[in-house]
Amino acid sequence: MQAFKHTMHQAMLQPPSLPPMLEELLKTYRQQCVRELSEIVDWWSSRMQDDAGVFYGRMTHAGAIEPAAARGLVLYSRLLWTYSAAFAFRKKKADAATAHRLYQYLRQNFFDPQFGGFYWSVDCEGKCLNDRKQTYGQAFALYAVSTYASTFQSEAATAFAINIFACIEQHCKDLKGGGYIEAFARNFTAIDDLRLSDKDANVSKSMNTHLHVLEAYSSLYHATGNQQVRQAIIDLLQLFQQHIVSPQHFTQHLFFDVDWQVQSHIISYGHDIEASWLLYEAACCTADKELMQQVASLSVSMAAAAMKGVDDDGGMWYEQHTDTGVLNKEKHWWPQAEAMVGFMHAYCMGGNERMLEQSVKSWLFICKNLKSDSPGEWHWGIDENGHPMHEDRAGFWKCPYHNSRACIETAQRIGWLLHR
Repeated sequence: MQAFKHTMHQAMLQPPSLPPMLEELLKTYRQQCVRELSEIVDWWSSRMQDDAGVFYGRMTHAGAIEPAAARGLVLYSRLLWTYSAAFAFRKKKADAATAHRLYQYLRQNFFDPQFGGFYWSVDCEGKCLNDRKQTYGQAFALYAVSTYASTFQSEAATAFAINIFACIEQHCKDLKGGGYIEAFARNFTAIDDLRLSDKDANVSKSMNTHLHVLEAYSSLYHATGNQQVRQAIIDLLQLFQQHIVSPQHFTQHLFFDVDWQVQSHIISYGHDIEASWLLYEAACCTADKELMQQVASLSVSMAAAAMKGVDDDGGMWYEQHTDTGVLNKEKHWWPQAEAMVGFMHAYCMGGNERMLEQSVKSWLFICKNLKSDSPGEWHWGIDENGHPMHEDRAGFWKCPYHNSRACIETAQRIGWLLHR
């Protein structure tokens, strides 16, 4: 993966000096991240594929495969991203073979040849199950395809990725108010229910969708250097600064109407720490020094604000409702993974050892609470009483994306620190 090296080059950051004892800790942490990546990826290869190399749609918390389960666009896009990124990082031929199969499956089964874009889900035989066009799903497909294109230097995949970008810009973009509308019917006409999931508000725009469109565009820019993509990244970063990130609290608003009026009172700690590093990487794509400086300051402030969501045991809580003060103390797998990266990134940005300490604590929390006795995919999380949550071990939303990416991104940042 060259994205992080590119980011550090663009930013011209100087790594903080490391005491000898800290160097040893970082070397150990990096070794554990590299080993964990292999355990996660190899678990999915050995446990979640059928004889033809096609991934199942679900495994229960107890470890039972459900062959007939629906296969989601998010799952398959995140799988393609994972195996492409894993091959770029560890150069294992089996990862490349799996990535090639996933790319073909995504094109053949999820892509809509009539209207463009990708179906939300297919059945276990690969036939369209839900044909709605969720912008979040289009973004993840683009993230996966552009990473695949970059990793394998595929001209065909690069052209396909540019096609997906054009589709999102043509059909999903709000030309009047800016940003992207949440969802559409198969032919990209308006629909009433725009929700990404049952937990989300039925609104026109969300932080979550915009964050992942930005993530996808950053990946596409690394693959192509396309100037239209660069401008779209700049526009998105301005939206985050103007509408999404609170200038007083450095947390993100989650839901908006079509005119960017805030429709929520929730702090999502996991999304805040995730955005803290994704926004900065996107800014570095632009090579706009003024924008990079603005987002660098914002990035560090967001990481500091996200520390308020960390419990004494090192785990990150799920969310807090600011209007009622109610705190959801569940600790899901993905905020812990993003905390590993986000706090390590904040340390790289300013040398604040408290951020480094929290990144390590996040990893130790994962080891104690989310990993089973055998290597492989993490458990969903623990509830507010510290008991395991009996949700999917793998499935529609439970994919090797946050955790495998956390291992790669954290290892890359540690490598940069150690080889200053």
